[in-house]
Amino acid sequence: MIRYSLKSKEQYVMTETDGKATGWSAWYNDSKWIEETCKKSRKKVADDAGDE
Repeated sequence: MIRYSLKSKEQYVMTETDGKATGWSAWYNDSKWIEETCKKSRKKVADDAGDE
């Protein structure tokens, strides 16, 4: 799927599975395609919350 980023004003390509983004995209920069993968971030939980 070809998309357009309003924030950076650039076009990029990405893939979807069942209508959801797979986390892969490629941006055209300096005459070549740069691939990016997005890892889902997890919320960090403090091990010793309140033990100071």
